Amino acid sequence: MAFACEAMGNPLATEFNAKIFASYREQRLSGKITRSSRVKTVTPRTVNLELAYFNAMFNELRRLDEWTTPNPLENEREFKISESEMAYLTIEEIRTLLTECENSRSKDLTAIVKICLATGARWSEAKGLKGKQILTG
Repeated sequence: MAFACEAMGNPLATEFNAKIFASYREQRLSGKITRSSRVKTVTPRTVNLELAYFNAMFNELRRLDEWTTPNPLENEREFKISESEMAYLTIEEIRTLLTECENSRSKDLTAIVKICLATGARWSEAKGLKGKQILTG
C-alpha cells in the first residue's frame, strides 16, 4: 500500500478517490509504474489485491469511527480473472520437496508439508493444528 500511495502522489485520504485509483491501476497494468526493473507489468490479480487492501483499510477505518464518509472505492470493480488450473506435484517432485524439508533448520517443516500433501490442507491450516487435533496410526 505504501508503494501504491507513493505512486499516486501520496494523496491525503480526504483527496483520495476512485478516479485517482483507476488512473494508478491503468498505469500499473500498462507497466508505466513498476516496483522493480525486473517486473515491468503486473497482472489484473495484483491490482485486484491492491483494490482489496484499500477497501479493507477504509472499511476498517469506518468500523473504528475514524472515517465518516463513504469508502471512496466502494463502487470500484475488480477485473475479471479466470481461475488458474490446479497443479499437482509428481512423485519425484514430492521426494525432492521432502528431502529439502528434511535439510531445513525448521523443526516442524516436514510435518506440516506432509499434512498438506496428505490432506490438501492450506499451509495456514496445517501450521495451526495442535497435537491433540492429529491422529496418528
